[in-house]
Amino acid sequence: MAITNFYRRHVVTPGGFVITAANHDDFFRAMREKLLRELIPPIAARREERWLAGFLQRRTP
Repeated sequence: MAITNFYRRHVVTPGGFVITAANHDDFFRAMREKLLRELIPPIAARREERWLAGFLQRRTP
């Protein structure tokens, strides 16, 4: 956990986060969780933006 604490204190930027793998076998799970947390919110936001743009175009006379 020392490396995790180091990253939290000295490397991670505001809004960032650390996912720690318990061991080598846990690395895949940790990387998958990290990527999903990083990618899903931007994808969802883009989907909402496209929906709103389409909605506004349909409403404009």
